[in-house]
Amino acid sequence: MSGTEVGPIRTAAPTANGKDPYAPMNRIVARTATREAAKRLGTHLRGLRNARAWTQRQVADEVEVDSVTLRRWELGMFSPSQENMERLATLFGVGLESLMQVVSAPEAASGEAAVPIRGYVDAGTPRTDYDVDLGVSGVPCFLVESYGNAFLRVVSGDSLTLDGIHDSDMLLVSPDGEPCPGRICILQLGTVYCGAVFVPGIGYRWRTPSGRTENLSSEEVAFTGNVVGHIRRM
Repeated sequence: MSGTEVGPIRTAAPTANGKDPYAPMNRIVARTATREAAKRLGTHLRGLRNARAWTQRQVADEVEVDSVTLRRWELGMFSPSQENMERLATLFGVGLESLMQVVSAPEAASGEAAVPIRGYVDAGTPRTDYDVDLGVSGVPCFLVESYGNAFLRVVSGDSLTLDGIHDSDMLLVSPDGEPCPGRICILQLGTVYCGAVFVPGIGYRWRTPSGRTENLSSEEVAFTGNVVGHIRRM
């Protein structure tokens, strides 16, 4: 068995000593499936957190666990309990069923959808080609199933590093709806696209390439979508 392939649970008539000859392999299959489910969920949780520009400490405090535990969830070392899954779903504003599907439906979670890449996001490295067709990229289905019009933008620079987003990462953007409080939004300022956090009553909070935080009013920029996912560069 190689890569991420997981074989089916097999059964057979007991041998003369009463033992199932497939039992050892079935235990390996079960453990492998559990590890893969934890990794899928961890990737999904990290994407939900980064899309909101929250730190691991912030999420851990809200869920009432320590940051080491949250880090292990995101790394896929083990999965949250049912109670913590419910807390995470409430915190991120997603259905508990959607989180459980990531864990329990490998055929859906491991499949990919072709999502268009519509250019770049300025994160400290200016460009002249923000709006450019970069083809498509495969994105896990569980990340895009709720966002039919979603598209990708490639991060150019490292000014979003404090949010866990680095140069050459890709951001999954949903153009539908209104700016979500506390979530990273993609804004258009002239010919430039940048990422900033929406703060009700203020507008948008933008981290400059020098590390300063500045406010942008809604009149200065055009909202183009909420960041709903984060795909880390390999």
